[in-house]
Amino acid sequence: MQATQRNVSLQLFGTVVSMLLCAGLGAQDAKKSDPENVAARLQPDVTALGTLRKGTRVEANIIVFWNDPATKAEKAVIEPPAFIRILRSSTRAHPQHGMMTRVWFAIDTSKLGAHDGQIDIRYGDAKIKAPVSAVVLPNDRLSPRVLVAETPFEGYSTSTSTTFDAWRHLVATKKLEVHYIGTPKSGEHVLRAEDVSRVDVLLLGESSLIQLTESDVSLVQGFVCGGGRVIVTASSFFVGTVAAANKVLRPFGLQMNTDRGRGNLQALDEDLAKHPLTAKVESITARTPCGTRIEGAQSGQVLVNMPGELAFVALARSAAGGEVVTIGTSLWWKWIGEAKGNSRLLGNLLARPRRTTSGDKR
Repeated sequence: MQATQRNVSLQLFGTVVSMLLCAGLGAQDAKKSDPENVAARLQPDVTALGTLRKGTRVEANIIVFWNDPATKAEKAVIEPPAFIRILRSSTRAHPQHGMMTRVWFAIDTSKLGAHDGQIDIRYGDAKIKAPVSAVVLPNDRLSPRVLVAETPFEGYSTSTSTTFDAWRHLVATKKLEVHYIGTPKSGEHVLRAEDVSRVDVLLLGESSLIQLTESDVSLVQGFVCGGGRVIVTASSFFVGTVAAANKVLRPFGLQMNTDRGRGNLQALDEDLAKHPLTAKVESITARTPCGTRIEGAQSGQVLVNMPGELAFVALARSAAGGEVVTIGTSLWWKWIGEAKGNSRLLGNLLARPRRTTSGDKR
């Protein structure tokens, strides 16, 4: 693994390690007589992707923490079921849990129906099975099309799949057509023009936001200027996301606050603008929120207010009707499960009427 890629992975681990430890990451003693139990931890425990749409790009990754203190990595042997394509894998020493294997993979969404299987992973004499499931539904021409970068179904996100319950419910009830992009290799582009051209909403957060190249930033800004909606989630909790977000936001008169948020936000009805995007949202909560300042944007608007003349959620429009929205939180897939209002707000933001794009031809 290249040094730069290793540094990005370690930085990401350092950012979310407290959350993982709270979720019960700590390894348990393995039974030496049973090779199936030699693995210390599979994370997340299950990759349940919920409802997908035919032909969408869907990527995810998992991590196996092996109960092996060795410092020299062996190559892991990976055998996926038919509906999964392995993109890449790496095995290296983890600073606290010994050897770990990370596996990046894509789901084949060309066939309709329920897909349920296991990725078999072997490291020396140790074995583990990683369950993966999804339901691929037909395309619906009324479904809002969303591109998520990076995928929430990611090995550092959580130890338990139930963390994604709120997100899976939102996708199903809003009938979203979601494309999930995994974290790219160091130096590679995060976004592809063909993927961006076929969606209505682009959701950016976590390490993919940090890894945006200059051409990625230009692509995102062009998407807004062409009539698309971009949702940027960032906070100082996830180191590097605020600075990366501001590169995207600069032309639109929005600036996220680089100071670390203190305390918790409880935005009630009087803190919410009367706007279609806040419809049926009665309150918003957030831990250590990040504020956005509107700086000279004539079309800028506060959707959710927070103390200090800042917005927890802000909106700016382009001349072509495109929109950029900031949400001052990291780990958005966890945040939406903390209150009904959080999920309703994100649902409103994602349920955008379809644009006429090249993606309509498929």
